[in-house]
Amino acid sequence: NNQTKVGKFSLEMDLDRYPSKLQPCIKGIIYNLELGRDHVFYWIKKLYDFEQQDGDHKNKYLRLVWEILHRFIDRNSVYKFIRESVLIRNVCGTYEETTYEDWNTYGWRPSLLDDDRFTFIEDDPESTLASFVSYLFEFVIHRQPSQQELEMFKNNMLTADRQGYDWSYNFERIDDDGCYHWRENAAEDVLDYISRLSELYMFQEVQ
Repeated sequence: NNQTKVGKFSLEMDLDRYPSKLQPCIKGIIYNLELGRDHVFYWIKKLYDFEQQDGDHKNKYLRLVWEILHRFIDRNSVYKFIRESVLIRNVCGTYEETTYEDWNTYGWRPSLLDDDRFTFIEDDPESTLASFVSYLFEFVIHRQPSQQELEMFKNNMLTADRQGYDWSYNFERIDDDGCYHWRENAAEDVLDYISRLSELYMFQEVQ
């Protein structure tokens, strides 16, 4: 299938609110979401490329993805595609540079977890994890995690004395291929939790 193809879609959005160069990406994301196609990642990558070209490293363009997801999920009762194919699917290594023509290439990239996205303190795992979790919450649902939510992740991902990471969540480890395999485990757990929150699927004003 042609990943660049964009047809009609039913979701109503005022595209004139967005810069003209971003509108094809927005249309492509909505079109493929409604069809349940993984080509949605092709258009997300296009948004990311624009963000890099314009020197905007504050996720300004990528936040559009979450705005679209909020609108899309608000109208649909089937959330499995969003959870499994968008939020907790990541790609790194040999499949990272791609034209999105292979199933193995679909997913978010390691740059989502780079050190400049949150405050990484090498000798303070507890503060690092708190900053990481807060970053993902703000990025996806635009709020800070509660103290109870932070404690839950700390209990699951840190050692009992909170002076180190549980072996499967080591933030310091970066593989030779540039992948954060252990950090990715933490991100998947946080995003999986977020995917089960009602506020992701419905605007709070409506709720």
